[in-house]
Amino acid sequence: MGTYLYFQSKNKKGAVEVANFLEEHPVNKRLKKCGGAIYLFSELDIEYAMAHAPHQVDILIDEIGRGSIKDTILSASAEELREAGFFKDWTFNKNIPFYRWDEVEWNVREAQTEVFEALNDRFPMEYYSGSCSLSPDGNIFTVEQMKRITEDGRFLSGRSSSDYDKLYTVLKAA
Repeated sequence: MGTYLYFQSKNKKGAVEVANFLEEHPVNKRLKKCGGAIYLFSELDIEYAMAHAPHQVDILIDEIGRGSIKDTILSASAEELREAGFFKDWTFNKNIPFYRWDEVEWNVREAQTEVFEALNDRFPMEYYSGSCSLSPDGNIFTVEQMKRITEDGRFLSGRSSSDYDKLYTVLKAA
């Protein structure tokens, strides 16, 4: 199943520009190597679907300007994580790699946070407050990282939900 962070561009007409920015961002390129890249659907996906998967076009039209990241780094291999530069030192015991998973995960989350910050600097974005990854407990992204991603809660959506109230309170108190 996994946990997600849902987000969207406030300007759906600019989705191609946002998608291209993410495609070219150097940190996001590193994240792509281990399955942690940030991606936003755009008209480019519609063009691809029309050529390769026409049955997906109607679904993708509704997704233009939206994105999500799943907690997929759990499935990345140690080699993929090392190649992407998210951990360097590891030792072997009977051919089983050991490394500090919490440190690796923090490095990936910090890189994702950096990409979201760059996205926020350039484009009007919003982040769904009900996303599992934006937990007031800070069990996926830390509270400090969530503050940076959401600009201290200013870019949170879902203002009428209890999820929003809980998260916004935590972000403002930190």
